[in-house]
Amino acid sequence: MNKYKILSITLSLAIVITLFLAFHFYQEKKELEIAQGAEYRSAFMTAHFQLESLLPEDAEDIQQHREDDSVLFVFGRMNQLTSTMMTNWEGSMLARQIKVLVRMYRSGENNHEEIIKKHNYIVTTLNTVIEDLGEDPVTWFEELTTENSDTNNFIWDEFKKHEDSQ
Repeated sequence: MNKYKILSITLSLAIVITLFLAFHFYQEKKELEIAQGAEYRSAFMTAHFQLESLLPEDAEDIQQHREDDSVLFVFGRMNQLTSTMMTNWEGSMLARQIKVLVRMYRSGENNHEEIIKKHNYIVTTLNTVIEDLGEDPVTWFEELTTENSDTNNFIWDEFKKHEDSQ
C-alpha cells in the first residue's frame, strides 16, 4: 500500500470519528438542557402552586400557625425550591424574594400589608413566566440561563417595580 492511501484512510477515519463525537456531544448537551429546563419549570410551577396555597389574605392566620407541621412543610418546600430557581442573577432575585416572603410569614411580626404586596408580586411574576414559557423544557433552559433574555428582563423589571413601590 502506498503512503497516500494509508494517509487518506487515516484522515477519513479521523473525520468520521470527529463527526460522530461532535454529534454525540451535541445530543448529550441537548439532553442536559431538556433535563435542566424541566427542573426549572417544575420548580417555578411548584413554587407558584405552594404560594397559591398561602393566600395573602390569611397572612395573619398563617403567622399565628407558623409552627404547625403543614405550614412548616410549605415553608420548607419553598426554601428548597429556591435553590433550583437560582439559574442566574434574575432567577436568584426571584428566589431570594421567595425566601424573604417565607421569613416574613415566619417572623410573627404584624407586617400583613408587606406580605400581601410581596406575595402578589411573586405570584404575578411566576404566573407570567409560566404562561410565557409554556411547556418546552429547552425554552425554559434558554430563557432562564441566557443573559438579557425576554424572561430575565421581565423578572428584573418586575423586581425593580416592586422595590420602587415600597
